[in-house]
Amino acid sequence: AQASPRELSGGQKKLVALAALLALRPRVLLLDEPLASLDASERGRILAVLEKLKQQGMALVLAGHAWEAAALVDHMFFLAEGKIAGDKPGKDIFSDMDLLERCRLMPPPFVVFLQAMGWPAEDFFHREKCWQRLKEAGYLA
Repeated sequence: AQASPRELSGGQKKLVALAALLALRPRVLLLDEPLASLDASERGRILAVLEKLKQQGMALVLAGHAWEAAALVDHMFFLAEGKIAGDKPGKDIFSDMDLLERCRLMPPPFVVFLQAMGWPAEDFFHREKCWQRLKEAGYLA
């Protein structure tokens, strides 16, 4: 509570900025790269706040490259050479690898792993399910 803004982490600064925006009671929140330059813990906190806002009916418009945010969105647009190259529901973003390639986007390594295992790429959003599969297959103790 007494910390200087210079002493706050990137995630803490983003949470403070988000709180300031929410004080204005907007109906729509537009965020550019809300997860950029954050560690996994800070990303998780920001995602949790955004998920809660979505559940409360807040309209979210996100621009960015963080795959984790796809779980929050109802729809995604993909750009290539300044034009919309395609669109997908957020939960289906890994169903069209050709679209990702046209947009010069690399799927996360975890998605590549899932595909190599023959598991649905959508499980990227349900990692607990993946851990359970790995345990059942004898890969984890």
